[in-house]
Amino acid sequence: MNFFEVDLPEIVEGKGRLYGKYVKEHPDRSKLPTMLGMDLDEAKVPGTLLGRLYDQGLKRDVPTMFVFEAVLFYLEPDATQGIFGDIEAHSKGLGLPSDSDESSSSSSSSSSGGGSSTTEGGVETVVAFTDSLKGLDISKPFMPDVRPVFEKRGFQLLTHRAQWGGAVHFTSMVSGPIDPA
Repeated sequence: MNFFEVDLPEIVEGKGRLYGKYVKEHPDRSKLPTMLGMDLDEAKVPGTLLGRLYDQGLKRDVPTMFVFEAVLFYLEPDATQGIFGDIEAHSKGLGLPSDSDESSSSSSSSSSGGGSSTTEGGVETVVAFTDSLKGLDISKPFMPDVRPVFEKRGFQLLTHRAQWGGAVHFTSMVSGPIDPA
């Protein structure tokens, strides 16, 4: 399993020092995330986040989970929209806006991570938010108001609850239809 952590460049630098110390103290337990220094407000340009993750080794054919913990509060709404647009593109196997020809000719390898699990041409994608969803035009804290926002993008809402009048949403979803089995 591979982990990618995206944070501001100066935070990534500081975490790198902490991780280095951890590796020295625990060499047998030192599988660390791939760190990507990026201001997530840059994600307002479609494909920016996804392109950088692919450049760092994110596989297009391996089930993927995206986790957001109290980061979207700080972003411009168009950056939040861009991030979720990238997640949607990844889940549907659409790739980046500039590489649609490349993605159709690339081969799919199952040697990294135990094979692929796809949903109609895409890859199974799970998303978890403990965050503000205001940038996705979600202002109400109720499941019936939240569900359609994600369903229209091809995600099935698994869990949802909100606190503080919808300021923080605890949400999980998966791409494609839910298999009841």
